[in-house]
Amino acid sequence: MNKKKALLIGCGNIGALYDYDNKQIISHAKAYINNESFTLSVYDVNTSLSKKISEKYNAHLIEDIDQLNFSNFDSVSICTPTDTHFVFLKKSLIANVKAIICEKPISYSIHELNQLSDLQKVSSSTVIVNYLRRFQPSYIDLKLKISEQQSFTELKSILIKYQKGFINNCSHAIDLIQFLFNKEINLDVLNKSIIDYKFSKNDPTISLNAFWNKIPINIVGISEISYPVFEIELFFNDFRISILESGQKIIFYPQQVKSITLPLKDRLNCIDNYMIPVIEKAEKVIKDGNVCSNLSESILLNKKMLEILSL
Repeated sequence: MNKKKALLIGCGNIGALYDYDNKQIISHAKAYINNESFTLSVYDVNTSLSKKISEKYNAHLIEDIDQLNFSNFDSVSICTPTDTHFVFLKKSLIANVKAIICEKPISYSIHELNQLSDLQKVSSSTVIVNYLRRFQPSYIDLKLKISEQQSFTELKSILIKYQKGFINNCSHAIDLIQFLFNKEINLDVLNKSIIDYKFSKNDPTISLNAFWNKIPINIVGISEISYPVFEIELFFNDFRISILESGQKIIFYPQQVKSITLPLKDRLNCIDNYMIPVIEKAEKVIKDGNVCSNLSESILLNKKMLEILSL
């Protein structure tokens, strides 16, 4: 088999370290290595780290990325700090890399986002912004059920709880809601409070109350805790859906509504080995072309959240 060439830029947590010492597949490095379609090259500004990862996975070590021809790769994963995403995305788009996976958020700069929007119009690349839940089978199934059932149109209220940066972490929740309902979220913000900047000077933890098409959304940012929080409550006329434990669980309350069983049972382990479907999407892009780009949608969301922070 003629294997595809993948380049991992950034060997930190999501790049390679989250699953370095366990059996999970929740990093780009391990997901590529466990997919027989790819060979892997790795780069990190920390050369001792990239060497460590290259040795563990028998990957090719890139020592000087400035001299690298990006067009030699079929897939590029950008797992570096947010303020460096633009440089590597620009190089990848200009090189027409078939599949580009970029961690979120894309950028803290409206100017950079506008440049990327223009670049994608003339590039043949497909960019997958890694809002990982939208690629998991459980959430794809939930989206299908929502589109099929009239009862799911009776959405009354939304509650989001998250920890750390508004753009980094709360954007996962807003992207997931947009994905599930196939509708763009435009928030009419009523009030906003900034909790702290401990996560990032560019990305504070905030809370806000808003409306989306007359549906109230309450976003609660939580700080001063040492454990992750990511929960979404979707309140419908006769029932609610709870997305819990960072998306691992989808729970329905109650299971029956007016003697009609809901079309989707509770789901557990929804994001186990969550990078496998993401890399499979990249594989499909390389094989079949532009099948799942969410760059335009993600740029728009990124801009909206930066605008909310500026209010």
